Amino acid sequence: MRNIVAVLVGKALDRVCERLGYALTLLKNPITVFHTQSNISIICRMVEAAKTYCSCMEDIKERLGLIKSITKGHSPLGSDGYDGEVVCLLLRRLLEQIAFSSLVAHREIYEQLHNDARTIWRAKRLLERLEKVHPEFFPSPVKRGESDVIGVQHHFELVDDGFLTKDEFVFLYDKASDGMHTWNPFKDAERVINFERSIAEWVQRIETLLEFHIVHFMDIKDVWLIQMDHPEDHKVHAFIAPAVAELAPPPNISVKFNF
Repeated sequence: MRNIVAVLVGKALDRVCERLGYALTLLKNPITVFHTQSNISIICRMVEAAKTYCSCMEDIKERLGLIKSITKGHSPLGSDGYDGEVVCLLLRRLLEQIAFSSLVAHREIYEQLHNDARTIWRAKRLLERLEKVHPEFFPSPVKRGESDVIGVQHHFELVDDGFLTKDEFVFLYDKASDGMHTWNPFKDAERVINFERSIAEWVQRIETLLEFHIVHFMDIKDVWLIQMDHPEDHKVHAFIAPAVAELAPPPNISVKFNF
């Protein structure tokens, strides 16, 4: 599937991103719809879902900003211990928000098997269920690149590494949860939580995952391109666009010279 995604992002979105060049700089509406292949009822539902998704992403941005402020030495409570607890709480909440944003995007297929979309709260369980119904549910990070197609101004490629993976999500969620709970005084272990990376590194990996990312759907040929920081208003924007398998080949032009 990853090779298919690479074709989709590397080539199919070229056609879409020719138009995105205009949309990214001029449109103020956070939801932009291009020439989709879905019917009007599906598009209406996707637009409403995309609005909620963008709200989730805004919440994540705010929490990431607070964590970055603390890691740079701006202590809100004047205590490393208490600041650490705040960071763990913020991390867990933003990870939960990533999980719930995936539920927002894929609610319809989730509800085909489960009836607790309004009540489920365990982020790890939610990710496990989404994985079973739609293996490509997790955000696919992309980055700007250079296109070899004439006229394409905005080209996106898959990010290969340096972003938060699904496995890392689970690891970080567990560590952040450990930091939120009161330490058992009878626990025979050093009071240290090993995050394996600095908090600043984890923040960077989350930002790389989300800065530009694609949301793929099951049985729908449209995708969402999410931009976390639109240059016009610095808000999250979503672009709903068709997924095209391949660009049409360039026309063959032959010139005959008569001497």
